[in-house]
Amino acid sequence: MEPRTFPDFIIRTFIFALSVLLTSKLMPGIEVQGLWTAILVALVYGLFNFMAYVIFGIISLPFGVLTLGIGFWFINTILLMITHRVVDGFIVHGWIWAAASSLVITILNGIMLSMIGRWER
Repeated sequence: MEPRTFPDFIIRTFIFALSVLLTSKLMPGIEVQGLWTAILVALVYGLFNFMAYVIFGIISLPFGVLTLGIGFWFINTILLMITHRVVDGFIVHGWIWAAASSLVITILNGIMLSMIGRWER
C-alpha cells in the first residue's frame, strides 16, 4: 500500500462529505445545512476516527473481527453522535438514526471510493 498524499486526503474528504449529504437526503433523521457543513462534518469525523483508531487500535481490531464488523459499526455510530455534538448545522435525531446513517454513509462512501479506485484503506 502506497503512502497517502494530500490530494488523496482531499478526494476522500470530499467523497465522505458527499456521502453525508446524500444520506441526509435519503434519511429524515439526519440533517445537514449544506456542502460546507458536510465538509466540516467529514473533517471532524475523520479526526475523531483517526484518534479513535490510534488510541484504541489494538483493542478495536480484535473487537471488530470477533463481532464480524458490527463492532466497527458501533464505533462509527458513536463517532457520528460525537460529531453531531461538535458541528453546528449537522443534526442527528437520536441513536437509531445515527446507527442507520452510519451504515448508509459507509455504504455510499465505499461505492463512491470504489468507483474512482481509492477503496483500499
